[in-house]
Amino acid sequence: MNNKPTLRLFALIVAAGAVGAVTPVRAQQANPAADKPSFPAVLPGRGLAQHDFFYAGEAKSQDMYIVRKGKVAWEFHDPAGKGEISDAVLLSNGNVLFAHQFGVTLIGPDKKALWHYDAPPGTEVHTAQPIGKDRVLYVQNGDPAKVVVVNIVTGKTEREFVVPVKNPKSVHGHFRHARLTEAGTLLLAHMDMGKVVEYDSAGR
Repeated sequence: MNNKPTLRLFALIVAAGAVGAVTPVRAQQANPAADKPSFPAVLPGRGLAQHDFFYAGEAKSQDMYIVRKGKVAWEFHDPAGKGEISDAVLLSNGNVLFAHQFGVTLIGPDKKALWHYDAPPGTEVHTAQPIGKDRVLYVQNGDPAKVVVVNIVTGKTEREFVVPVKNPKSVHGHFRHARLTEAGTLLLAHMDMGKVVEYDSAGR
């Protein structure tokens, strides 16, 4: 993980310590575009074995996989888990941080929770990003909606600022993705406002 944007964006914190083919029912209604498979019959290269990857899917159940050399090497399932996985990050040490609508959880390779945050009633969290080993940035949909940086070692919130939304009461549609940039700013996709906004560490 590249920590340089983290250092720039949160310099004040450190200083303060502080995502088949379709067969039509009737031929005369066939859509040429729909008749073509959306994926190749044979995957290029060595198929799934060509690149290792981490997959987390948004569904009613919470499912994540690590695929190595074309085979599932690790998997996580929590059918009873409340909420959808909207964002997940595989860290270099094998830990996984994922935002699951009603909270954020960090688990180890053994699938045990290392840190967890429950979103307060009336709020949702659909995006989160680790900052080094000790901090997590997440965006909380709600009234008000806000960007939060928490130290997962101390449990203390080290930075927080409110971000605008189109409809404060329509919590589910506020945000889905946010990422730090190399410039030390935060790109935040305002889903309900149909735009992406770049913020500095003070929320400007």
